[in-house]
Amino acid sequence: MADIVALKKEILACLNDNRPKAVALAEELLKITAAMDDKNLYAQALTLMVRANEQFGNYSPVGLTYLDELIEFTNANLLIKELLVAYNFKITHYLSVDLNTSERFCDKASAVLNEYENTTLDLTIERLTYNYNYVQLCIRKQQQLEQALAIAHKSLIEAQAINDYQLHCLFLQSIAMLNSVLGNQEQSVAYMEELILLAIKQNDFGNIAGASGYVAYVYYTLKNFEKAEEKFNQSEHYARLMHNIHAVINVVLRKIRMYLELGETVKAAQSIADIEPSIIEANTTRSNNVFAFLKADYCAQTKDHQGALALLESLAADELYIADRNERMHVYQKLHEQYKCIGDFEKAYTYFEKFYNIRLEITGDERTKTMSELQTKYDSERKEAQVKQLQIDNLNSELRLLKSQMNPHFMFNAIGSVSNLMQSGRVDEAQDSLRKFSRLMRSTLEQSQGDDILLEDEIDFLENYLHLEQLILGDNFSFTITVDESIDIAYERIPSLILQPIVENALKHGLRTQQGERKLNISFTLEEGSEQTTMQILIDDNGIGRKASAELNKDRKQHQSFATKSIDERIKIINTTAEFEKITLSYIDKTDAEGGATGTSVLINILS
Repeated sequence: MADIVALKKEILACLNDNRPKAVALAEELLKITAAMDDKNLYAQALTLMVRANEQFGNYSPVGLTYLDELIEFTNANLLIKELLVAYNFKITHYLSVDLNTSERFCDKASAVLNEYENTTLDLTIERLTYNYNYVQLCIRKQQQLEQALAIAHKSLIEAQAINDYQLHCLFLQSIAMLNSVLGNQEQSVAYMEELILLAIKQNDFGNIAGASGYVAYVYYTLKNFEKAEEKFNQSEHYARLMHNIHAVINVVLRKIRMYLELGETVKAAQSIADIEPSIIEANTTRSNNVFAFLKADYCAQTKDHQGALALLESLAADELYIADRNERMHVYQKLHEQYKCIGDFEKAYTYFEKFYNIRLEITGDERTKTMSELQTKYDSERKEAQVKQLQIDNLNSELRLLKSQMNPHFMFNAIGSVSNLMQSGRVDEAQDSLRKFSRLMRSTLEQSQGDDILLEDEIDFLENYLHLEQLILGDNFSFTITVDESIDIAYERIPSLILQPIVENALKHGLRTQQGERKLNISFTLEEGSEQTTMQILIDDNGIGRKASAELNKDRKQHQSFATKSIDERIKIINTTAEFEKITLSYIDKTDAEGGATGTSVLINILS
């Protein structure tokens, strides 16, 4: 028995830094306990084997096989604590690959916890672990968020009471994430700061670096660049103390992008010099390319056009890098700008032509290819006519979307608001609003020409649009736009002309007639699956709700929101041409405890 205890301790010690050895030792422990008549010991050995085959919550095929055996064995022998441990493993694994399966195991774990709730079994740790997993499921599915927040607060108190540091950290993190999704950014930051202080007391560099990076990105999205810089520096400091080169690179590249956005070239130069040795050491394709592009941007801003050109030409010559048309387009655009700056107009024109052609390809190829395939498939005159009709419907839908994007009523109100600012002597605000209006019109026209848009440009578009709407709605209207730190807004793309009509609906039908404070929150998160990635966009308002809005419009003949109709048609065309459900849209009617409307949430899932 003493040998078994020592073996278990050695396995646990190897889980953090020597997985292969942990697996070998766990196999040895399994053989020993299999020959013994002790079901608890064998279940513990199986559990250690599962953990040895886990990395960041995901299990290898071997680990999943042992996990299934653990569930079957503990269920058959009524080893309830071990069974709940196994169910929690399953929930965690499927959170990143299959939310429906994760939810199914949540239901199984919940049933077991309810069955043994009033027994002498102490299932506190297992129940709190389940609570954390359930909260994460709610966040990822963007469902029952208020209920999840209540569970997280209650569980945090319990974790503190039993002095469980890991669970304490996990629930602080969960509450911060839930507040962010719900648009309460100040609360989100406050709980992450509490997590940082707790981790500092424990010398837990990993949690300090991660939480600081999260807070930095929240401040960055809120345009509080001073606080963002402070938190980026804190995250970098502790990532270096961990000797985690990839964490260091990730946070510094984000910091460089912020400095360049602000035009702070001296700080950008220092960060570039600091991180370059780590970039060389890590030598990962993605980091190398992002660093080279940021360094080229730095050279361009400091008028080192030759330095910028050398980096950009190197990227343009990298066949693997330019295989991505979006990356190629951005490099060619930068090359055009730099050759123009040095007066080499022949090369400037050459790269402008390449940039322009790729842009045309990106905006037109998918539609042309899809329609060509449809025309080939349907050889009868009737079906050829259907294809042509689909082309016409596609064009008409985009034209209607463009109309809904900037309708005359909004333009009239916006111009009137600017005029009022001028007449009241608020010239600076009026000029700023005119600039936003100009950018909005230009962006609208650009979006109408293409199939997709950079997330960075879409966010800029929405901010300009909402700032102008704020002039019309007044000071009691506020909005936030938050982006999960895992999303690179300068890289990710979404279909164009999708979000604005939904935002317009929230303002027009939900908030415009709402009394008191009016809030709109837009959040972007990314779900990484085993075979595909899902961009989740939540548009949440505290308006009067869909039922009350429908009641207000009941006397209008054949009333249907133009924005609603146009977005439905746009999604239908995208899904038809993609030949799968690329975009799904769902509505959540929010209510209070008495059943009264508290607003509407719209969830858009975009598969890539």
